[in-house]
Amino acid sequence: MRLMLFILLLGVLLGCEYESPVYDAKFQLSLGSKLHQQGNFRGAIVAYSDAIEFDPDLLPAYLNRGGAYFDIGEYEKAIQDYDHALKFTKDDPDLYCARGQALYRTHEFDKAIDDFDEAIRLDSNNSVAFYSRGSARKEKGELGLALEDYNKAILLDPDSNADSAFSYADRATTLNILERNSEAIEDWTKTIELNPNFERAYSRRGQCFYAMGNHTEALQDFTKAIELNPSDPDAFSSRGIYWSKVEQFDKSILDYSEAIRLNPTNASTYLLRGNTLELINEKDKALADYNQAIKLDPTSASAFHDRAALWTARRDFAKAVDDYSQAVVLESKYIATYNNLAWILATCPDEEIRDGKRALELIEKSIVLGNNRTTIYQLDTMAVAYAECGDFEEAIKYQELTLKFSAMDEENQRIYQDRLTLYRNGKPYHEPSTK
Repeated sequence: MRLMLFILLLGVLLGCEYESPVYDAKFQLSLGSKLHQQGNFRGAIVAYSDAIEFDPDLLPAYLNRGGAYFDIGEYEKAIQDYDHALKFTKDDPDLYCARGQALYRTHEFDKAIDDFDEAIRLDSNNSVAFYSRGSARKEKGELGLALEDYNKAILLDPDSNADSAFSYADRATTLNILERNSEAIEDWTKTIELNPNFERAYSRRGQCFYAMGNHTEALQDFTKAIELNPSDPDAFSSRGIYWSKVEQFDKSILDYSEAIRLNPTNASTYLLRGNTLELINEKDKALADYNQAIKLDPTSASAFHDRAALWTARRDFAKAVDDYSQAVVLESKYIATYNNLAWILATCPDEEIRDGKRALELIEKSIVLGNNRTTIYQLDTMAVAYAECGDFEEAIKYQELTLKFSAMDEENQRIYQDRLTLYRNGKPYHEPSTK
């Protein structure tokens, strides 16, 4: 309508005759479709809206406008249009699929699954509905059901085009979560066959190879992912992990630094670089990275844990206790954090920091978390905690258990034996003072 007025006015101003086309719902719908195909989504929305103004019962206009809203990320408006379209028809599986996908994007996974269920009921061969339902189930943590849906989607549409790669990719991602890396590699490989330029497939397959110890293949995949997309921070970060594993720390730091340049808000990359910097004794730089990781993600238990370990190495036990305590609050199932905090509370040279009772509670908690399968480190910590509490009989019992571990070098055996001697003499073990 606005376009018609502009053209008529232009004709008058130019003094020429103009035969007006029929500006009706059909014209606006066609115009919207052309703009939509050209990627002019907002222009298409205007045209579809004009079509609806002409004919409020024009089903394709609601469908198409919903699709355009989806394309620009305005999912709530897309859902509204699909809701309106469903007033006209209840037997279109693609419509249910479209609304389900919009609901998925708004994280309304249960409602999305309901729509995909209906789409499948109407069309049991709808591969998109199975794929989409699998994705919603994966987000809900229903991994077994997600795999079933991905299997069905792939069975219905195994390798007809590059879009099929996403079914294999999402099934591979689910297998990754389940740590079924060998199967995941097969799916990532199929993904690459269908879409050789899908850089994420190389990066994720590389992570699987790395987890299985196939480091050469992992490096090749990480490098290929970077070649395909030099702006992908995850590929640089993954290769950085590889370089650190093979002790090429300079290369590792370079890759982490590039990942940070590309995405300076990813806390985990700072944490990884900090770990590597510690390995080459760059403690100050490592501390700066841990600080930044915590600033970016104050809920990262790993960042607090790793910074606490650095404080411990610097013998700043008060700060170490604070950080380990925060890590325990953030992640209540991290066994190493309980053990390390208990050790400091039992052995710290600063009497004001020591707390044998709390140390004993923490180490007992760590053992429960490990299903009562104790490591030599937990036994050692249990012994120092009992000794700090003055229960030397229990301390001796647990220290003697540490000495029964056969895979122990002479130096560690001497250390454990010295602590046992202390307990037998009625003395606790404390870390040496720096004063």
